[in-house]
Amino acid sequence: MPHSYNHQIDILRALSVFLVIFNHLNINLFQGGFIGVDIFLVISGYLITKNIIKEQNETSSFSVKNFYEKRIIRLAPAFFTLIWSSLLVFSLIFTQDEWSQFLKSVISSTTLNSNIYFATQLNDYFSINAYSTPLLHIWSLSLEEQFYLIWPFVLIFIFKSKTRNYFLYFSIFIVSSLLFSEYLTKNHPILAYYLLPSRIFEFCIGAIVALIPYYKVNKKYSYFAVLFSIFSILTASFVIDKQTKFPTYNALLPCISAAIFIYFSQNIQKLKIATPFYYLGRISYPMYLWHWPIIVYLSLYSIKLVPIVGLGIITFTIALSAITHEFIEKKVKLISFKSNDNIKKLFILPLSITLAISLFLLNKPEEDIGQEIPNSTINTIKCVDQLQHPLEECMFGRLNNENIDILLVGDSHANSLSGFVDILAKDANMKGYEVTHSSTAFLLNTDRYSFNHATQKYEFIESFNYLNTFKKELIEKNQFKFVVISGYFPENWLRNIYTTHKSNDIQPKKSLENFKIGFENSIQSIINTGATPIIINDTPLLSNVDTNCNLRNINPEEDCSFDKQVHIQHFKDWESELSNLKKRYSKLIIIDLNNIICNSKKCYSYINKTPIYRDNQHLSYEGSTKIGIEYLKINKNPLK
Repeated sequence: MPHSYNHQIDILRALSVFLVIFNHLNINLFQGGFIGVDIFLVISGYLITKNIIKEQNETSSFSVKNFYEKRIIRLAPAFFTLIWSSLLVFSLIFTQDEWSQFLKSVISSTTLNSNIYFATQLNDYFSINAYSTPLLHIWSLSLEEQFYLIWPFVLIFIFKSKTRNYFLYFSIFIVSSLLFSEYLTKNHPILAYYLLPSRIFEFCIGAIVALIPYYKVNKKYSYFAVLFSIFSILTASFVIDKQTKFPTYNALLPCISAAIFIYFSQNIQKLKIATPFYYLGRISYPMYLWHWPIIVYLSLYSIKLVPIVGLGIITFTIALSAITHEFIEKKVKLISFKSNDNIKKLFILPLSITLAISLFLLNKPEEDIGQEIPNSTINTIKCVDQLQHPLEECMFGRLNNENIDILLVGDSHANSLSGFVDILAKDANMKGYEVTHSSTAFLLNTDRYSFNHATQKYEFIESFNYLNTFKKELIEKNQFKFVVISGYFPENWLRNIYTTHKSNDIQPKKSLENFKIGFENSIQSIINTGATPIIINDTPLLSNVDTNCNLRNINPEEDCSFDKQVHIQHFKDWESELSNLKKRYSKLIIIDLNNIICNSKKCYSYINKTPIYRDNQHLSYEGSTKIGIEYLKINKNPLK
């Protein structure tokens, strides 16, 4: 018989947590390092099922209370240590908006539904910035806890069934979950990634290993199987990336490899040479908890994750995790043996305290929130993605004017410039209206296709031509004086495939040409109505700079900037295209905001102490308004 505690699983745990950390440090070789989470799920499925069945076989009964008590003793001490430490540390550096979002994530994490919370947030185009979300990684812990809530009752049902055929039940669970995961990945990939039903098969792969009878396999073959499984896991982490449809059947390679490791490692005795890895495996849980908030903290100060910083993060994570394990987890475990109300003391009480503090802080007036940084740029988002026009919120400029002289069209980047256009309109004593839609560049007689990495096919975006035709008809009907166009240039032509309308001729090589033709169609259409077309060139993308960097850093002039050459190279082809358009259409006006955001060498995330971005690519409404004010100080208003 194998030892009751399989020390080799600690090596698998260590491998898994380092894969996740390497992935979060953006090490190119480990783009698929997120499979470390899947391996943890397999381990959980194995250990939980093994222990429950063992208890049932030895005592002919199973105590649900004891099961949850053991889980709480194992997970709660380090978890609440992280939560309370994060509340303290991030209250000192978060802006009001970030603090409010953080408190919501604390509530969802402690109530075991952060995976559901983040899945819904991520479905919102403008909702979440990972590098200002310290508890984003807790989604996987919520996933495991949800599994713990239902799995004992599933096994109790099997215990009481006439046929205790675990293999049959678990096989049904695996196939059903895998098929559901496949469906959800194709139709709702974010939900598929975060929600339990599409991950059940990973737990069950581990559970099946707990059912396979133990056979004493030759050590040579056991070593080969274990080494082969490690090789397969590493291969998966190299091959799988963010574009791979996941979890679905692509998760089978790391999960089955983990299952092979667990089973054959039972035949391998503890190795002295692997002692450091055994310890890293034992502290892998606090390592997983601590590493991401540390990365977020540094990212908030715009500290780049260069190799030396990454090494520092790993070292600090290990040290902090060892302290957590030795002085919190072990101590609480010893004390818990003498207590009868561990569920109350270790979960219900800290949960109640955390919720009370979070709800109190969340409902405090905004001006009372935050200690070091009381003010921030509010991410006001107006009008974008509206279909029922006209709307009051889409009006800008001199609202009391009777006629609408300006129309702002384009994608979400055009929307992010609405504050800038509002300033110009008010200065010119004009009234304007906005019609913007996410990922919808203003290209007439053009269709858009997007490559779906889940299905490995090009998908026709039906709304694209319809929305742009609506804008064309609006321009022709209203006889505007100016039509302002902006968009995510040059990324529009890089991220999509464009064809002429109804041609169905999907050729990536012709996409750029079709984009240019569609854009010229739009400009010509505007000129044909007698209006003046204005293109606002897109603003630089933030490069390794946090949106609120200047509010946190002592030396923002240096720390909250990036090389202007990065932006120039990125926009080189687009600038050439703009130059050609200006030569062909003398009436065309081009506005470039780079002289506001950048100097001769650097671009900044702020102007006069005010943050101007809401994320790494969109200006905030207040930020674009500030740019408008500064623009008019040094440039003539093109609307006059």
